[in-house]
Amino acid sequence: MLNPVATNILNEKKLAPVHLATEQNKVNALQVMGKYREVIDIQQGGEHGRTALHLAAIYDNEECARILISEFGACPRKPCNNGYYPIHEAAKNASSKTMEVFFQWGESKGCTREEMISFYDSEGNVPLHSAVHGGDIKAVELCLKSGAKISTQQHDLSTPVHLAAAQGAIEIVKLMFRMQPLEKRI
Repeated sequence: MLNPVATNILNEKKLAPVHLATEQNKVNALQVMGKYREVIDIQQGGEHGRTALHLAAIYDNEECARILISEFGACPRKPCNNGYYPIHEAAKNASSKTMEVFFQWGESKGCTREEMISFYDSEGNVPLHSAVHGGDIKAVELCLKSGAKISTQQHDLSTPVHLAAAQGAIEIVKLMFRMQPLEKRI
């Protein structure tokens, strides 16, 4: 890339090359792009303002997430246009491997898992709310093991237990009460 290259052009699906490589889990292509990171806007949003890191979270492309953070300097604290952070997208899409990458990044920056799992999106959801919305019990379990509290309320005062009960997700309700028996009394 000796000559200037427009790396921010979006295709008809609103994806820049870095978005496409991430979505398709093309780790080698992403590593090559990392050598030219100074000409790539890693925080560029595509469809709905999602960055490449949002896409890594949605598709659980953990190695892509690792590369985006370590080689490109992508920030997991940038919301998309809908107000969701990558950790919320990971929780909603049962992307537990990528969630672990985010937790490790946070810990390396002095942010505990408990703090990361407490980040609110624009709708007042913490990642546990997002995981319950997604309906995947493994994502819910990872959130709980990382310190999420089942008594945490959204802006409308609903807890994750409210959401699971409204969905009829009995196994998720049982898991939450089994893992946090003291929280159900609050």
